[in-house]
Amino acid sequence: LPQALIDLAVTRPLVVSDCDVQAAPDHLKRLVQPLADAKVGMVICPYAVQGARSLPDRLEALRLNTEFIPSVVLAQTVGVAVGTGATMAVSRAALDAVGGFAAFSDDLLEDQKLALRLLETGHRIELLHDVVGLSAPGITLAESWRREIRWSRGIRTTGRLRYLGVAITFFFPLLILAILAGSSLVWGIVAGLLAVRILLALPVARRLGASLAPADICLLPLRDAMSFTVWCVGLVG
Repeated sequence: LPQALIDLAVTRPLVVSDCDVQAAPDHLKRLVQPLADAKVGMVICPYAVQGARSLPDRLEALRLNTEFIPSVVLAQTVGVAVGTGATMAVSRAALDAVGGFAAFSDDLLEDQKLALRLLETGHRIELLHDVVGLSAPGITLAESWRREIRWSRGIRTTGRLRYLGVAITFFFPLLILAILAGSSLVWGIVAGLLAVRILLALPVARRLGASLAPADICLLPLRDAMSFTVWCVGLVG
């Protein structure tokens, strides 16, 4: 092969994408553009579940709208490493500097571990404003439960303090406490946290191009209860 072609193959960025990602025709072009800056090691973008109709799919969409995507934006704002593997572009030079994908072959959430290592080596993680869609998985509650447990344990492996900090975002434990204690103060806190969730969910869903019907809002307590239970199980294993 001509040397110019070999050089091109070596320097080209790598794009990782799930098989069910739905994106605009120019998405790949826009995804790799930030990598022209040598300080950018990875480019990620938000995503939304599309076509959610069943209960498990609606709960998954709520998890993204009210928990995951807001936390990604917050982490990016404060400079905490976060990797979203639905679709991402990685600088080949930056990837080689941290040992390539082989260095993460035994890790849960290899996209997150890669983001952490890239930040440690002085690279930036760029959040693209493009939103890609994910087809509703169409799985059962049992399958959804197993997937969320795996993700939760993966998050725990990125740092126990970070994982423990997630607990303050749940209102379900306070709801149980309010029911048991009958405290108006606790009920007020629960109502405040629920309001924050709704106020977060509506604009995030609108920005992601996802639908959020009144029935979905009514599912928020169930979603929070499931997330808290998953978090508890994810503490071990």
